[in-house]
This record gives sequence, structure tokens and C-alpha cells, in this order.
Amino acid sequence: MVRFPRAVLALLFAAVSLGETQAQIPTTFPTGAPSFQVPSLGTRVTRPITDELALEGAVDPDEYVVGPGDVFTVSIGGSAARQLTATVSADGRLVIPEAGSFEAADRSLAALLRQARPALQRRFGSTLTDVTLAQPRSFYVHVSGAVLDPGRHVVRAVARVEEALVAASLETTVAALMEYGTLPEGDALRPAFRNVIVEREDGTTRRVDIARYLATGDTRFNPYLRDGDRVRLPVFTPRSEGAFVSGAVLRPGIYDLREGDTVADLGAVAGATEGASFRLVRAGEPQRTLSPAEAASTPVRARDQISVAALDPLAGAASAEGAVLYPGLYPVRSGETTVGELVESAGGLAPDALQRGAYLERTGAALDSAEVADLRTDGLDILGQVYYSQEAGRTPRVGLDLREASSLALALRDGDKLVVPRGGDGVRVFGAVARPGFVPFQDGLSAEAYVERAGGLSPDATGTLVVEAGT
Repeated sequence: MVRFPRAVLALLFAAVSLGETQAQIPTTFPTGAPSFQVPSLGTRVTRPITDELALEGAVDPDEYVVGPGDVFTVSIGGSAARQLTATVSADGRLVIPEAGSFEAADRSLAALLRQARPALQRRFGSTLTDVTLAQPRSFYVHVSGAVLDPGRHVVRAVARVEEALVAASLETTVAALMEYGTLPEGDALRPAFRNVIVEREDGTTRRVDIARYLATGDTRFNPYLRDGDRVRLPVFTPRSEGAFVSGAVLRPGIYDLREGDTVADLGAVAGATEGASFRLVRAGEPQRTLSPAEAASTPVRARDQISVAALDPLAGAASAEGAVLYPGLYPVRSGETTVGELVESAGGLAPDALQRGAYLERTGAALDSAEVADLRTDGLDILGQVYYSQEAGRTPRVGLDLREASSLALALRDGDKLVVPRGGDGVRVFGAVARPGFVPFQDGLSAEAYVERAGGLSPDATGTLVVEAGT
């Protein structure tokens, strides 16, 4: 084989099916399809009731909403300050002796202090004065739905939605509540902890994802309560409204769904490891293996069954592109998963796949010569074998013939990319020609004839090179 520096002609042949050499990709997903089972009521875990006020940190004056019962300390004087106590009255006013009366209820702490502090300072002139919140109030919230003790319950002004559910469940922790599965005397219903409804006195309504708060600790999913809030823990029917999560997660089980949920969202709620891969089983559709990126954009539907793969030292991912039914990134075990198994995971080959033209790209390093020595050199002359070996040695790419067992058995590594071009009955003409592209195949035509059908050689072309598909 003689290599020319310019125009290159590649002869491509029609694809045939992969045949019986494909294999199922091995993964670390749990075996067997998960079934919808509703756990029974667990053992109640109690925690002691205490009157001690526990805070998460300093109260945020911009977020804290003042109400009847809040206790303030009024300081007048320097190091030997005289301190007075002022409490927000039942009608929502804060009366500070010798400074005035202020509307306090339903205002932020910051807004109230911006009004009260200057008024106090004007009254006492150059004397140092201050007004601070000394003790947050307690108030009632109304809890209903799938709790053991519905009705009015007392909470602190720094309490969050989780605490209202705990108070209405005979001091049982929410984590234990989630493990109950069903309510006493219940049959197929479960508490919908991802859709706790909070109704405020101003008429606004919010759905709170307590399950996600427990999984992530993100307080956005567990907001503060306000005076008179109505908290309702709804129920859902797992078998028709829930989605099942199993595998390598902290809390496998059936979860109620929220609008906009993705597979990755539900995995996070169940405690999946960051970067995990997912297997999605959906009624009426073939099962799908999802990379982390695909899981983040795939919506969840009721009755979906999601299995999370466990991570291991050999865990990796390889992509299949081009003429496969489901192009994308798939989990592999580095050094074990084969090309044939990757093709199977991608749904098999498309009808117009050019099997002889497939190739594998490896990022960061050339393929080992021992891996590719016998793949595509059969049938090549001495010069062709030398050329092929040089190309395979200096570039991280090797041609594959997916009709051959040796190509299908090639072991993959993390980061590999399998490319299966589409060819059909076409011959690709590229390089220094007038119209690069595919020319319909016709038996018996010479290389020069295909070049002419591609518009002929460009003025600076010096010759042609015929490259076997995939080599």
C-alpha cells in the first residue's frame, strides 16, 4: 500500500446485523425487578419533650416574623444599663416604656427594630439604648392528615415544618414515621412526605418536600412555621401513584412524586451516591440504563421502578455513538465490559449501521498493541499491516468490524468511545476533491470513477488512497 499526501478515498460497504455474539452488559444493579410492597407499621421511636429553646444559630432579623408573645429586652444606659422587658401584646403591638407603641405582628424583626431603636434613642438623647429579641414566642399550628395526633399543637417561632409533624405524631421522629409505610388500620395508603401542604393565614399554599430535607439537610425543603399555619400530611396510593427506588440507596422504598421530578431527584431523595448510574424500568417500554447526566433530565412517572447501581473500583462509563438505537453514555466495568456488551446496552445496531467501519477511541492513551494485534490485519498486505500498526500505535483509535467476534470481545476502559458510522451502500470520498461526501456504491467501479463522481480531484491533489472501512 502506497500512501499519498492528498486526496483520500474510503470504500464503505453495507451493514449487516450483529448476530448472536452480543452479550448483556454486566452492571452492579440489583438482580430481579423490584416489586411494589408497602411496609407495615414499625416500632414507634419516642424522644423526650423539653422546654429548652434550641436554636440553629442567631435569628435572621430579615427572615424572622414577629408575633404576639415575642419577648424583647430594652436596655437604657452604658455598662450599668437598666433593662426592661417588653412583650408583643395579643393584638400585635409592642409597647416600649417612654418610647412608644409600635405595630409588631407580621413584620420582620429587622423592620420593627429599624423603627423602635431610633424612637428609643430620640427619647434618651446621648444615653446608650438598644432593643433586642430576648425570647421567641410559642404559638399554635393546626396539623391534619396522615399523623397520629391531628389537631392544634404548640411550636416555637423558630420551629420548622418537620417539628409540626413530629408534635402531631406523639413525639415520633419524622424518619421513623417514613419507615412506618402505612398508618394504623391503613391498607394501601402511605404518607406523602414529599408533598406536605402548608397553608398560611394570608391564603398562600406551599408544598414541602420533607423527604428531601431528611436526605440532604437542605433547609429550603423544611421552612419555618408561622402563627396559625395549617400543616397537612396527605396520603398517596403507592401501587398507582408512587415510584419505587431500590439498589445502592440509603432509603429504598416507594416515594410520592412532585411536579418536575427527574430520576436523579428521586435518587437524591432515596440517598443515592453522587455520580451513580440508574436503571429505569417503565411499563410498556424497554428498560433503560441512564448515566448521571441522563438521569438529571429524565422525568419520573408513576409506577416507574428505578434501580441505582453500586459504585465499585472498576466502575466507569463508555459512550456509543452513531448508528446504534440509543446513543449515549453507559456504565461499564473497566477491563471487563466488552464492545459487544456496550452495543447491546445501546439497544443494538441501527439498520443502516456500517459494521466494517466502526472504530473505538480511547482518551489519554493508545490502545495496547496486544489488544489490537489480530483485529483488522487479516487480509492486508505487508505494507497495509505496517501502516495499520503504526496508526493504531500513535493514535488512540482502532478500527473494528462488528461482524467479527474478536472485535466484539475487545474489553473497554473508562472513557472509551465507540463510533458506528452510517453507511448503507455508500462510498465516502473525502480530502482534496470538489464535492466530498458519500457516493452511491456500484459494483465494478474503480477508485478513479468514484473520485470523478465526487467532482474530481482538486488542483493540488497528488493521488488517492483507498482505505478499507474501519482500518
